[in-house]
Amino acid sequence: TLFTLFAIFRSLFVRGGNEDPGERLNLSEHPRVRELLNSVAERIGTRPVDNVYLTPGTDLAVMERGGMLKQLGGATERCLILGAGVLEGLKMAPFKAILAHEYGHFSNRDTAGGGFALSVRRSVMTMAIGLAEGGAAAWYNPAWLFLNVFQRVFLRISQGASRLQEILADRWAALAYGASAFEAGLRHVIRSSIEFDAGANAVLHDVVTKEKSLDNLYDRLLSQDRDESDIATSVEAAINSEPSPYDSHPSPADRFELVRRLEAASVASEPGSEDEVWSLFENQSQIERRMTQHVVESVRNQYGVEIAGDAEELLKRATDLELEGDHEQALLGYAHVEQEYPYTEAAREAAISRKNLEETLRRANA
Repeated sequence: TLFTLFAIFRSLFVRGGNEDPGERLNLSEHPRVRELLNSVAERIGTRPVDNVYLTPGTDLAVMERGGMLKQLGGATERCLILGAGVLEGLKMAPFKAILAHEYGHFSNRDTAGGGFALSVRRSVMTMAIGLAEGGAAAWYNPAWLFLNVFQRVFLRISQGASRLQEILADRWAALAYGASAFEAGLRHVIRSSIEFDAGANAVLHDVVTKEKSLDNLYDRLLSQDRDESDIATSVEAAINSEPSPYDSHPSPADRFELVRRLEAASVASEPGSEDEVWSLFENQSQIERRMTQHVVESVRNQYGVEIAGDAEELLKRATDLELEGDHEQALLGYAHVEQEYPYTEAAREAAISRKNLEETLRRANA
């Protein structure tokens, strides 16, 4: 039918966005981060990441960006996606092991496809939506039947390959930094994800219902009462969960068992192995407040709920100063928001207000 042909045609031209996966960290301002990224890459024998993108959550992953020509020439942008929520309490040795795992994906060329499997899934989903919207998603439609079978088979094959890639990347981590460091790192990531999801939801609920401001989400998380028994139970359940054929990762328990079998299960610790990862960054508090601002903006954009954040308060104060005629302090206030909360909506508004005020003053003095 016409709807079937249109759905197939439209699915051929689906393209993923090329937006940054987070806020890009200026590595020149954090030389110790750059040094560590380079040292782990050297141990694995691969090119280090070009950029680090910070997110508010507990992400820890790598990706490559660039077209086919860049992939063939080895000139893709290698990205590390790093969640601020995973850094609290993370020690240097486990962090290096997890980084070695991620670099193992680069070394094994797991990321060189540029998200091909994801593009196929996106096209299939677009085609399925088109058929459903056109009323052609019926058992008697050959295209719909093919789509259902293809989706299941493709997912089983691609996710099975993904699980193998994870196991091979685990080997790099264990051989480079030891099985115990890798296990500690993965356990930390799992625990952080469980704690952050529950804690952040509780904090946001409290802030919204009681109309409080939110300057630093991560400070609020640390001050929360935690039920250690419930957390430990959830962590063990996640570690020992059985994966389905459609999961992209093996169970953590299976991964731990496999790396323990390697001869290099024990690796000599390096100086500073017990240091906190946050010590690599020049200004932890500033980063946390910026990530909090992203959360505030995400809540506003997705749910239409306003949360008073530090950036908004500073922006409002600068605007009030401008209205009161204190232009010099207003300009300083706008500049402060831009500097302390870059990449946020408040910073963009502050930049516009500052430029408009500067133009007004220039004309007045002409």
